[in-house]
Amino acid sequence: MKKFVFILLCLFVALSTMMLSCTSPKWKWEGSVYPPIVEAIKKTKGKTGKKMMEKRNAYIKELKITDIAEISTSSGHFSYQFKQGLTRVLPHFNTDSLFTNYRHLLGLRGIDSMAIVREFDEYKGKGKIAHYHQYYKGLLVEDAFLKIEHTNKAIKTVSGNLILNIDMEVNPQISKEEAIEIAMKSFPDSVVFPWEKWDFSTTQLSSTDSLSFFPSAKLLLVGGRYGNPQLAYEVNLTTSEPYDAFSIYINAESPPYNIVKKISNMNYLSDN
Repeated sequence: MKKFVFILLCLFVALSTMMLSCTSPKWKWEGSVYPPIVEAIKKTKGKTGKKMMEKRNAYIKELKITDIAEISTSSGHFSYQFKQGLTRVLPHFNTDSLFTNYRHLLGLRGIDSMAIVREFDEYKGKGKIAHYHQYYKGLLVEDAFLKIEHTNKAIKTVSGNLILNIDMEVNPQISKEEAIEIAMKSFPDSVVFPWEKWDFSTTQLSSTDSLSFFPSAKLLLVGGRYGNPQLAYEVNLTTSEPYDAFSIYINAESPPYNIVKKISNMNYLSDN
């Protein structure tokens, strides 16, 4: 009888273990235990109270990207492959909190921010891919971006290029109008702009057409991938003869207020 009971007990334990292995999340960590800091955070998850919250936040600030992701770099771009099950271990670790509670993992500070540009479904609907641009003190940082692959906001991979530790003033020394004037003077006299040949007495432009018809300028940071970023105006304008569309970057920091780069969408008259 005792032998029969022992056999039943062994069967019960074996079945319970099998059921738990089926229902428990399959962690993908190095070894069988979490890194100490992740283990500490896990123990505080779900617990309330002011002291517990302070303790948890202190642990999170100590967290490093190497604790929770595999890192690879290539040609100045990085890729973080996050370990599975982080949403079950770290409090609110998802696409919403990556740029707030966990921003230090990416090296972002309070004066840095990220803004979503677009989001679309992955191939075969396995998740979503979101693209973000980096901003510094509210200004776009050119060539600084992130691509996040996620499933129901649970992050799988983060890749891209960030320009970190920027330390500069963002007060332009010239106006938008002055930047546009400098950009226009970079063309030979033979070039004709759209507004020079338009008969406004007979045909009025719609508000949509006027956006591309007349030149515009916006302030941003350029050149950060290859050195210190520079404050500049991006002037966008169109020419009629010959037809082309240009993006011309004008130095806005200090004299001389010259052209940083000039890009032609049709490869005409480009100095780039």
